[in-house]
Amino acid sequence: MELNELVDLITRLVKEKLEALEAAEKGKTECISPCDSMPAMKEKEKAEEAKRVILDKRVITEADIQRLPRQGIKELVVGKKAIVTPLAQDSIKTYNIKLIKE
Repeated sequence: MELNELVDLITRLVKEKLEALEAAEKGKTECISPCDSMPAMKEKEKAEEAKRVILDKRVITEADIQRLPRQGIKELVVGKKAIVTPLAQDSIKTYNIKLIKE
């Protein structure tokens, strides 16, 4: 592989990763079970999976939480090192959203 091809490949991969991170920060990334494509999976389990969202952000704010109930989100998955602001914690309790740190 020539240097120009390698640079193009790296540039494309970095761009894709940045776009994915931006989408996650906007709360658009949903957790999808690897079993979703299996026909034997029950409809109830699929519905539960659709109510979960992953926010790949360092700081979780009240604004991030406020839009979740409108989307039907019941579980929020964040990184182990994510900081959840006090107002965000209050909103999580108010809307009965389960916070999962992974």
